[in-house]
Amino acid sequence: MVAPIFFVDGNTIWHARLAAALAEFRPVFSFEVSSGLLPSLRRSNDSKPTRVSISLPRGWASSTAFIGQSFLHRFIRRAAEACDAKPVLFLTSPAYAPLASRIFGELPIVSYTADDYRSYVGWGGTAIAGKERQIHQRSELSVFVSDTLRERAVREFGIDPARTFVSPNATERHFAAKDRYEPLPILAGRPRPLVGVLGALTERLNLASLAEVVSNETVGTFLVAGPASASVLEQYPVFRSAKVVVAGQIDHSRMHEYAKALDLAIIPYARNELNWHCSPMRLYDHLASGVPIISIRGCDQVDRCNHEGVHIVDESGLKAKVEELVARGLQRSDTSPPECFWDQRAKALTNIIDMVLSAK
Repeated sequence: MVAPIFFVDGNTIWHARLAAALAEFRPVFSFEVSSGLLPSLRRSNDSKPTRVSISLPRGWASSTAFIGQSFLHRFIRRAAEACDAKPVLFLTSPAYAPLASRIFGELPIVSYTADDYRSYVGWGGTAIAGKERQIHQRSELSVFVSDTLRERAVREFGIDPARTFVSPNATERHFAAKDRYEPLPILAGRPRPLVGVLGALTERLNLASLAEVVSNETVGTFLVAGPASASVLEQYPVFRSAKVVVAGQIDHSRMHEYAKALDLAIIPYARNELNWHCSPMRLYDHLASGVPIISIRGCDQVDRCNHEGVHIVDESGLKAKVEELVARGLQRSDTSPPECFWDQRAKALTNIIDMVLSAK
């Protein structure tokens, strides 16, 4: 009998994508936790995965977590009792350390580290590391989106490497290079080549190097597939030039249209801890769409990518690499590389979960 997955929680886009992909291989209950005055639970059986909306008293993830997560523990235990097979509890945040402590021994725990939470402003830094330790030491399997996060946890927490697994982020099938797309009206008649970035212009990016690319005469149009704040536009006036198209806020369901419109994609992460440990979905969006990619060294996972369409440069070499690739002629691949889609990630993840649990 297949063990269902209790996915806690599915509130963010990337968590929701993984939960939906896992649901193609086994029953998944996606617990979506929010704050409210009174604890409550509402279940939606007409979706895949099954959505379970839970309201907990304010402070359930911080100051009064021991109270709020005691209610969450009761809800999960009650749901587990109604299942034919013992569920696997899939925890996606160190904020659930109190829940892991309460439920340890009742249900097998899989921890999922999707980012460098220590770098999050207001999350507590070293306090978060303590919560991560609590969860990992109670987990049958610890899953990480990047090698650097896994290596750090093994080194700092003393967890068994055999009970760890790296499962990077991914993208959806509609980003695939073979699929057709309709040209975007906002780019009609724009000079080529079309170079750009997916997402907002923020301080996480090396904006100075990007500004040099915009100024380069070999670039016909520069696309920002996202918003740009007033402060960024003030600091870098070049992003207000006629050559630049700032698309503004874009619903994720349409992002593939912008990815496929590009002739050349830039991944311009600045060098900091958060970027270094992350697993950028944009990498897999671009790999799937077949567009050539230039990335500034700033993310270990991108730096380790050995796909022929990915060109890694130091920040001082970005402008020259753009000129070089444009001069050679930008060629888009008509095939997507293997293992960059969510369904492939989910299949590998369910296999490793079964393997670890069967070895108990």
